[in-house]
Amino acid sequence: MLACLKCQNLFMRKIFRKIVRIARNCILLTTTFLLFGKEGKNMMAKLWAIEIMTQETMEGAKEVYGRVPRLLKEKVKTILIESGMEEITQE
Repeated sequence: MLACLKCQNLFMRKIFRKIVRIARNCILLTTTFLLFGKEGKNMMAKLWAIEIMTQETMEGAKEVYGRVPRLLKEKVKTILIESGMEEITQE
């Protein structure tokens, strides 16, 4: 019983860390857009591309790519293709 609770605790911590990371990224991206206007869009696309490229697995990268806002999707796709990671953009 105790081992099961430890596993459950560890699992919940991992999920919480992912949620915190996603929330932090959303706040960062929104702030960047508000501060830099149109240039902020380019910066946000680059940040999304970096987040995608730093994922440990291809599935993780495709999952993050799926969450890219539609207004930034084309710019992020261009950045990924230029970086040689076009397989991520194929849905």
